[in-house]
Amino acid sequence: MTIPKPSSNLIEVITSVQRRRRWAAEEERALVEEAEQPGASVSSVARKNGVDLNQLFHWRRLIGQGSLFAVN
Repeated sequence: MTIPKPSSNLIEVITSVQRRRRWAAEEERALVEEAEQPGASVSSVARKNGVDLNQLFHWRRLIGQGSLFAVN
């Protein structure tokens, strides 16, 4: 029995979804800054960027305490 050689034009389809997204500290700060702009809504910023509302409030609280950092 002959094993077929892999073709160079194969396409890999990834169908799984990661459970958690890792955000860099710079991304977290940028989202919090966007949410704090005059006329901005924390809810709309979270929804637009695919972040849970509670997560954005948590980052905002951490920044206020001066303790936001990302572990990558």
